[in-house]
This record gives sequence, structure tokens and C-alpha cells, in this order.
Amino acid sequence: MVKGKHKGLLGLFQAVNLTPHPITVLREDGTQIELPSLGGLRLKEETETVPWSESLAVPVVDKRFTELEVQVKGAEELETLQRILTDPTRHVALIVSLPVIQVLSSLDNQKLAEVLREALGKAIGREVLAGLLPLAPDTGPASAVRDRDGRIIGVRRFVRSVKYAMAPVSTSSPVRRRKVDFSP
Repeated sequence: MVKGKHKGLLGLFQAVNLTPHPITVLREDGTQIELPSLGGLRLKEETETVPWSESLAVPVVDKRFTELEVQVKGAEELETLQRILTDPTRHVALIVSLPVIQVLSSLDNQKLAEVLREALGKAIGREVLAGLLPLAPDTGPASAVRDRDGRIIGVRRFVRSVKYAMAPVSTSSPVRRRKVDFSP
């Protein structure tokens, strides 16, 4: 298993794991690459029970993500993140959870820069933000490899968030559809 530098894993992108656990990537050639966790990029959430669901056997809640925060494991990991994320010559694959990816896709670069600056204690330049590629481990059945107990032992690929899009409406279609914009 290869650890540490991940040259060639994602082409020109240097992989930075900001999930709270290490990720094992299982490549087609049979090699495994472990991406150690440097900390976590997490969402704080609020939940509220939907009033009409109180009479149901299982309640329904509204979930809102209220804040994005970076937690770094230690001084060495902080130094690594500062070095990587402040270097305008690097392209970085930011490995995070799927819910974080979905929130990141709705943020503008300025908000992300503020979150990273606060966590790292250093400003993140426009060039660095332009070179960020947020990805999440693909834990679906086509990618995740599980042990006998169903625990994930590795993934074969990553996913990125794609903004919601719907095919154009055909005027000859008997079913009327409308485009729904989920942007904030």
C-alpha cells in the first residue's frame, strides 16, 4: 500500500483528505493508495420536526446546514494544509464528504476562502481557489469494496457534485415538465 505522496492519483491534482478518516483507493492495477486524514471539513446542522409529522409513527424533520467548519488534527497537519492551500501553483483535489460537496457547490469562492482562511490562519488566493476540485469518495455499489460485515474497506473512484439540470421540455410531450432552479 502506498502512503504519503499521491503523485499521479488524480493527474495534476494533489489529493488532500479532509474527511475524519483515512481513505483507501483501490486502483484498477490492484495497487492501493491510502489518503491519510488531515482533519475534517464539516457541516453544522440544525434539525426541526415538521409539525404535521408529529402524529406519524416516524417523525419527519427539516435539516438545515448552518455553518461550514474546518477541523485540523494537529500542528503537522495544519502546516501541511497551509503549505498546500496557499501555493498558487498547485491544483488540489479536496476530498470531503458528499453532503459537504453538495454545500460547496452552492457556495461562491469568497465564502469558501473565508472558511479556509479562518481555519488555516492564512489567506487563500484566487488562483488557489480556482485550482480546487472538491471530490467525495464514491460509496455506491459500483465503487465501494466492503468486508463481510458491510464495512467499506476502499473505493474505486470519487464523485463530484453536478448542479441540478433537467432535459429541455418537449412541446409535443403529453406530460408537462418545468425546470426547477435549486440555486440559492
